[in-house]
Amino acid sequence: MVDSGSAAAGEPGAPGPPRDRIGRDAFRDVMGRFVSGVTVVSAVADREQFAATVSALTSVSLEPPMLLVCLNRTSATQGAIARSGRFAVSILAEHQRQLARWFATKEAAKLDGVVAEAGPGGLPVIKEAVAYLECLVRDTARGGTHTVFLAEVVAGCAGCGRPLVYYRGALGGFADIGHHSMLRPGADARGSQDRAS
Repeated sequence: MVDSGSAAAGEPGAPGPPRDRIGRDAFRDVMGRFVSGVTVVSAVADREQFAATVSALTSVSLEPPMLLVCLNRTSATQGAIARSGRFAVSILAEHQRQLARWFATKEAAKLDGVVAEAGPGGLPVIKEAVAYLECLVRDTARGGTHTVFLAEVVAGCAGCGRPLVYYRGALGGFADIGHHSMLRPGADARGSQDRAS
């Protein structure tokens, strides 16, 4: 019996590249079925505050505590993190969908007029968020249009409340998943981290 999983590239039974690669729209549609939380990632560089809505974030390790976050390379917040080497993550609550939309815009000084406070490390975190984390960048990678920041979590606090979720281009709560308002493709594209700065 031949184990095709052990075949080297180019040998019979070796997996080859897909005949038809998935397109941008199809990929977005498929990944839209993956329910994610919604965060605001903030940073300070050159005495200026930056923040952006981000859903591309995941935990990586418990020892040490690490996470990764992905931001578009055109994002001003991405540039601030690259320069400063640190950032904060505010995990938004269900009632904060308007904030998620606001921080997904290209507006300047987005933290002006927003109820935020300084975390233990002095980085801005959003009040009434269900949790926050402060992170130090340990490594970076380039993934297509985005920069991937691998970071160590140095502080954090969990509050209470229901989290905001992002599903098929729309913002809502867990109870909204499956409702028609979250089943229209692109129903709330402004919530995408691809549009954030």
